[in-house]
Amino acid sequence: MGAEVALRPLGIQFFYPKNLPALVTIVYLEDGDIRESFFRRLDPTEPSQSSVGKWSQHVGGFLASFNIGKALPVRMTVCWDSVIDKKAYETEIWFSRDTWQQMLTAYPDTYRPGKIYYRNKMIIGLPPGGKVRVWLKDNRNPVVLQNPARQFTLTGDDMLICKNVPNKIDFSYIKANGYDPFIRDFIKEKPYPYGHW
Repeated sequence: MGAEVALRPLGIQFFYPKNLPALVTIVYLEDGDIRESFFRRLDPTEPSQSSVGKWSQHVGGFLASFNIGKALPVRMTVCWDSVIDKKAYETEIWFSRDTWQQMLTAYPDTYRPGKIYYRNKMIIGLPPGGKVRVWLKDNRNPVVLQNPARQFTLTGDDMLICKNVPNKIDFSYIKANGYDPFIRDFIKEKPYPYGHW
């Protein structure tokens, strides 16, 4: 299964909505070649500047240097911290056959006649509330929302893989001092979770 995309590595990028920060700490990935990888050195979690109140159809630009898979993804566990929620999350995603099929399909490139492209760039959105979204980048077209075969998010004592992963965000500081001014100004008079994610 995985060998078919061996020459087209899977790039993965993580985004959070504008002014609602989150940080990924560790990613565990199991792929179709029965390869298990832990990503501790990660590309930065980026803000989706066009995602205000809801996810943008394009989410954000794409450049993955470290978040690279070598075959079709089977299962991914993402350990991440939410500034807004002042807590850590563990999200587990089991990818569907439909996602694999999209990644294996060669699509005609309407911007470059005679050329093809593959949906081998994955975007994962990390909003307040822990309702994670997964898309495949579709060339310069709107991103394509994926429906995982199974997906769930845990927090606190319910976490498994992520329970002992150190946080990148100092939640005690936020609880004592509040959010940074730019976050306070942004969420003022808006109901939680500050959008439809």
